[in-house]
Amino acid sequence: MLNEKSEAEQILSGNRIDKKNTYRTTLLLAKYYLQSGKTMLETRELIFAWGKEYGVYIAHNLTRMISALIHNGMDPLADNIKININKQDIENILKRFSTYNEQLLAFAFLVYAKKNADHKGHFIISMVGLSLWTGIHKNNIYSRYLKKSLFAMEYLEKIESGNNDMQLLKIVNQEKIVSKNSVFKILVPFKNNKSKNSIIFTDTNIREEFDAILKHFYN
Repeated sequence: MLNEKSEAEQILSGNRIDKKNTYRTTLLLAKYYLQSGKTMLETRELIFAWGKEYGVYIAHNLTRMISALIHNGMDPLADNIKININKQDIENILKRFSTYNEQLLAFAFLVYAKKNADHKGHFIISMVGLSLWTGIHKNNIYSRYLKKSLFAMEYLEKIESGNNDMQLLKIVNQEKIVSKNSVFKILVPFKNNKSKNSIIFTDTNIREEFDAILKHFYN
């Protein structure tokens, strides 16, 4: 989710794939190939070859997507990620949540907010992407962990549509709101400030890095 280059490389190796929600996946792959110097035709062929290898049906207009990226411009895939995590960040998680999935999900929202939240703590996140990132089934994220845990423990708040001043994310080639993206407000400190005791999260593997951060502060 944060390290887009690493995510694209994992997708190409068959990981972090949701066969029912492929728009964001193919968009990442298109950016990855284009930014590596591939032509429009090569990018299209490579993505279809990837889909065939992993049984992914691509229902989107891939030619239009690639063309829009080329002609409208695109930001480089995020790669050099450095999110500062301090002991207070982890304490705010552990004092609220007992199960590993609750803690991991809270950590995922925190690092995402540190990178993407506005000054009010508001941010937009893909729930499909969040599920693939954390390995927690998307049906459980909202029904089990958000409603019953993260909201209840005043860690996170859902911002209803029309009740925020953020411009909702739009798909590159469509003039409609992406329904699977949600707006949240994080309720704990989230500034990405470096301190002498902080440890860097790079988003190469969120579970492995989260486990290492827990051991770092509570070994």
